[in-house]
Amino acid sequence: MNEAPKFLLLSPSADFGGGIERVARALEQAWPGPVQRIDLYRRTRTSVAAGHPLVKLAFALRALAGALRLRPHIVLCLHIGQLPVATLLALAVRARLALVGHGIEVWGRLPPWERFLVRHCSTLLANSSFTAEHFARRAGVRRQDIQVVPLPVEPRFAAVLNGERAAVDPSSPLRLLTVSRIVPEDSYKGLFAVADSLPEIVARAADARWIVVGGGEDLPRLRARCEALGVSDHVDFRVDIDDAALLEAYREADVFVLPSVADPDADPPTGEGFGIVYAEAACFGLPSVASEAGGGALDFVEDGVSGVTVPVDSRDALAEAIERLANDPDDRRRLGDAARRRVADRHLPEHFAGRLWASLMESGGR
Repeated sequence: MNEAPKFLLLSPSADFGGGIERVARALEQAWPGPVQRIDLYRRTRTSVAAGHPLVKLAFALRALAGALRLRPHIVLCLHIGQLPVATLLALAVRARLALVGHGIEVWGRLPPWERFLVRHCSTLLANSSFTAEHFARRAGVRRQDIQVVPLPVEPRFAAVLNGERAAVDPSSPLRLLTVSRIVPEDSYKGLFAVADSLPEIVARAADARWIVVGGGEDLPRLRARCEALGVSDHVDFRVDIDDAALLEAYREADVFVLPSVADPDADPPTGEGFGIVYAEAACFGLPSVASEAGGGALDFVEDGVSGVTVPVDSRDALAEAIERLANDPDDRRRLGDAARRRVADRHLPEHFAGRLWASLMESGGR
């Protein structure tokens, strides 16, 4: 096939935020041929409750109309819950079927019919080796049948790599940064663990500050925890900031902290399928502090190489790791430079486009 195949992209949502939506945008931007995207949910269509049968029926009809109009060569499904519709569409227009596994949706137990559909996909993709491993185990396929396509940073972050990294000033206060939604279902990200460690961090580095970018229904509880611990003066909450302010927060920081914990065997599973924020932070030369049980994040945060990993639920270990980074700006620089190179080598949009093309075009069937 001389021209790029036509591509029908099935996505669970648009305009709500989240990792899968970012992948959908990256796919649309990366594919060199025609792409049509069909979303199950959009903010402009919220009059019917999520999960209502009419919403799913309307999605299936839109997807069918799009498939008949486009006649795609490939149907790519971004969530396993949409795989039945994707399978029918692929059969209807005689297209190849591909599925992307992102994290918790493929880490848990899959019913027999879902395992059957997964095994009959032409191409299986995952965003990290961790996700691929657990996806293969749950779906009953070989690990080598799932190809890992590392996620790209967005162009606004990639552009930062072209500039000079700011010099490390050993005399300036240590600035820790966390970028995350602050909601109960994301408690695994470890923000409260950072808060609980902050008194000890401040005791070791008295002028340390923690910048928290994000919002959500757990924000008041996190603020209250910091107040109860007596560290509110060391925390800077930034809610609903624009893109320019987000980039500035990364520029201000010295270390990115997100000790997210993955548990694929929990019911339901929890954790990061990858965690693109670690790569975003690396664009600014920031080393990351992550958890030893970080799941897909450990594809990027390698202990002693591109960051530091700490044991789960250990306030002392977290404080000690941050103290070491606070007292050793040269090591911060070394780790941050390595993290930055990792983005430049693996996580740019052009890397994603090339790997996606290779994965989809070289696996016409398994």
